[in-house]
Amino acid sequence: MKKMLFVTMLVLSMLVSGAAAQTPGVGSSADECADLTECEGDYAFKIEYAELANNTYDNGNITISNYDGYSFDWESKNPICAVLVKAGTNYTIYEAGGAYRGEGLVSPVNSGGQQALISHVTFCGASEEYEVPEFPTVALPIAAILGLAFLFQRRKE
Repeated sequence: MKKMLFVTMLVLSMLVSGAAAQTPGVGSSADECADLTECEGDYAFKIEYAELANNTYDNGNITISNYDGYSFDWESKNPICAVLVKAGTNYTIYEAGGAYRGEGLVSPVNSGGQQALISHVTFCGASEEYEVPEFPTVALPIAAILGLAFLFQRRKE
């Protein structure tokens, strides 16, 4: 019983902390933000290689820091749902989930297995605040699942 409760709590903590985590997914070229189904915002801003540096962009809405050609950190005044980091013919999508900052975004690996130089970065999001689900919206289904797991465990004993 204790083991099941521990595993359940571990999974729940991953779900809660993963809501705003950035997870990379690699693909080949796309129509930037328009093709992202997880991104329903009206904000998109692209920074080309020639302009990419430790700087502030889009009238102070986006700040790039710790840029070295292959990785960077960012902050935004707008909630960002995804950051596309393009290099060569590949790109990496970092899902940000409405975050206002991110760290350690890196370019994709090229076909030769080398870390590629970033060619451009696109920020996708909303120009207004994202609606964050209220606590009961998330907590009630989780409590129901835990309750059912507890009942089934009790029936086995």
